[in-house]
Amino acid sequence: MDQFLDALGVGYAYLKNLNIAEDNPFSNGKCVIRRGILVTSKKKC
Repeated sequence: MDQFLDALGVGYAYLKNLNIAEDNPFSNGKCVIRRGILVTSKKKC
C-alpha cells in the first residue's frame, strides 16, 4: 500500500472523499485520475 501512495502521491482515503467524474478529474504532479470507460486497443499477435 505504501508503494501505491508513493507512486500516486495521494492516499486512498483522500480519493474516496473527492467527487471524481468524467468532467472533474483529479490531477497532481504524478498522475491524472478520471472516472469513465477505459478505451484500449487490441493486442497485435
